[in-house]
Amino acid sequence: MIENELDIYSQEVLDTVSANVKKYRELKGFSQIQLALEIGMSSGAYLGRAEIRKNNHHFNIVHVAKISKVLDVPITKFFESIQAEIIPCNPPKPTGINAEELQSFYESGVHPLLIILKETAFSKIKPFL
Repeated sequence: MIENELDIYSQEVLDTVSANVKKYRELKGFSQIQLALEIGMSSGAYLGRAEIRKNNHHFNIVHVAKISKVLDVPITKFFESIQAEIIPCNPPKPTGINAEELQSFYESGVHPLLIILKETAFSKIKPFL
C-alpha cells in the first residue's frame, strides 16, 4: 500500500471513531463535559475538539476503551461506519387549493413549501415576495 493510502485510511478511521463517540454520547444522554469527567479528563474541551476532529484532535485507544465502558457500548461499535439514516418525510398534502391558486403560486415564484404551509398551522405566515 502506498503511504498516502494509509494516511487516508487512518484519517477515515479516526473520523468514524469521532462520529461514533458523538453519536453514542448523545444517545446515552451525556454532555461532553460529563463524559470527559467520567473518563478522567479535567474538562470537555479536548473531547469536544476530538468529536469534530478540530486541528486533527482525535481519540486514542485508551479514550475509546474508557468511553466504551462508561457508555456501555461495545468497543467495536466505535469503528463501524455510520450510514446516513433516511427518515421518511410525509408532509401534509395541501387541501382546498384549486388549480388557479396553485398556478398563481408558481407564477409568483413562491416556493412549493409555502403552498403546504398555507394549509398548516403556519397559515398566517405571509410570503415575502
